[in-house]
Amino acid sequence: MKRLYIALCLILSLLLAPGCGQPTTVAQQQSVTQPAANPTASNLTSAQVVRVVDGDTLAVNIAGTEQRVRLILVDTPESVHPDKTKNTEYGKLASAFTASQLKEGQTIYLQKDVSETDKYGRLLRYAWLEQPTNVDDEAEIRSKMYNAKLLLEGYAQIATYPPDVKYADLFTKFQREARENNKGLWGVQEAAPEQPASTSTVQQPSTKAPETAKPAPAPEKKQSVTVYITRTGAKYHTYGCQYLRQSCIAIELDKG
Repeated sequence: MKRLYIALCLILSLLLAPGCGQPTTVAQQQSVTQPAANPTASNLTSAQVVRVVDGDTLAVNIAGTEQRVRLILVDTPESVHPDKTKNTEYGKLASAFTASQLKEGQTIYLQKDVSETDKYGRLLRYAWLEQPTNVDDEAEIRSKMYNAKLLLEGYAQIATYPPDVKYADLFTKFQREARENNKGLWGVQEAAPEQPASTSTVQQPSTKAPETAKPAPAPEKKQSVTVYITRTGAKYHTYGCQYLRQSCIAIELDKG
């Protein structure tokens, strides 16, 4: 009997142990069966291009709401800055390139890094021209992601603002490639300043005829000035002098 009692106690203790014999909850099932995060494109958001603001900023339509998107990890020269002194011809070239690649109504796919928006309320995103199957595949990034295309074609420079630096190493490589190959803005040559016509320092032999006796100078033409005197004739006066009210006699004097 004592052994039977001990055996029953052991069975009861096992049955009453925490979790023993309890059904698995939904949460427990999910935690067990949840697959590891994978680099597929399932977390991308589709959007339609409304317009190009400048080289690295877009206006897009997401589910009926217009929002601005600032492309992450790239920076193009200014072209629409409120302070017009900061806008450059390079900025216009970069804007024109983006406008040639992204057309109104075109569907793009936006990928978030870490931050949601910048201090201006713009969405911080990578923009894919085509939906990728693997967002970590370099070949797909090169061919389908517009942020990467800006660097590869030489119309932007890399700009890192942690924590949004997922592709920083890869983008650094893309920028180096563009620079070494003089792509885009890296290949634009500034016009050299116009140089004044050079003057030769080599003296040419004189072709002047030998000097002869100099001709006599032309007689100098004398110049005269008109002044006025009064009837007393004591002093000369210029026209308008108050002493000419009573009498005004004009005479000419030679300029000496």
